[in-house]
Amino acid sequence: MGIFTLTMAVTALSVFAIERADRQREIAQLDKVAQEVSSGLERRANGNAAYLRSAAALFATRRSVEASLFRSFVGQLQMESSTSGVNGIGWGMRVASDDVPMVERVMRNGSGHADEASHPPAPPFAVQPRDFARRGYAVPVMYLVPENARNRLSIGYDMASDPVRRAAMDRAELMERPIVSGKLQLVRAGHVSQQVGFVMYMPVFGSSRDDGSRTLRGFVFTPFAAEDFLRASMPADPDAPLGLRLYDGAENPGQLLAQERPEVRSGRVVRRWVDVAGRRWLLVVEAPATMMLGMLSVMTLLFGLLVATLLLVLARLVSQQVGEDRMALAWFEQQSSIATR
Repeated sequence: MGIFTLTMAVTALSVFAIERADRQREIAQLDKVAQEVSSGLERRANGNAAYLRSAAALFATRRSVEASLFRSFVGQLQMESSTSGVNGIGWGMRVASDDVPMVERVMRNGSGHADEASHPPAPPFAVQPRDFARRGYAVPVMYLVPENARNRLSIGYDMASDPVRRAAMDRAELMERPIVSGKLQLVRAGHVSQQVGFVMYMPVFGSSRDDGSRTLRGFVFTPFAAEDFLRASMPADPDAPLGLRLYDGAENPGQLLAQERPEVRSGRVVRRWVDVAGRRWLLVVEAPATMMLGMLSVMTLLFGLLVATLLLVLARLVSQQVGEDRMALAWFEQQSSIATR
């Protein structure tokens, strides 16, 4: 029995060592994927931030931002497709609440709009929602390129009406650089939808005053669909179907931006912080669920059990043979003693 116990103990230690090596290798693979995804997120965000900086630099030198100029500038950019999460580049002008009616009249009269021959007609321009008076200003979406049906229906939405967007714009104005908003629901057809995303804002300032201060004219911005943005940053051909979760800060369901669900949760994860345009995200990469023991561990365990069983059987056979030999020796001794009497 001692041989069986010793053999199984050695087998258990071997299985433990194999499983530990497998876990370390799995963690290394997860960390590699996390590095690739986080680098992809940062690279794509920085690329779009560069576009917004270029747009802000161009429009800061202009007295007004005309639709034709804006459309021409965006058309020259090698932007990613909407399937990668980028929904275009837009211009939102900061308008005092008393000037909103005048801006609406100008936009409705066709100033800054494309002709209907090349673009489908848009609904009459109106700043929505109509709660800008209490703030004293509005930041309506003036243009959003590409001018597809979805984007054109978002024209006129007052981005300052949303606290998350407003906080991002205030921070961008203060820091004078591209800033990513917190988690929000994207606007569809002028109304907030259920699609989760975020917006990157870059302030555009006018000429400096005598005291050195500058007037904020508005923001160039890019809305992103979070699910598509994360999916476009994933490895093209991962070794295993991993799970990915992207959080806006803390790891809790309310802050979840996007996720790629694994078929079965394993609980084995690697976490990595990602800094994107003034915002800190948490990326969680989860390994796919596997058997309790790896194939090599199972084979080692079975082999150890087989060896231990064979040794146990062999030990019993040897012990039985020794017992029989002793009985035979005792019988011969007994017969020898009888014959000598």
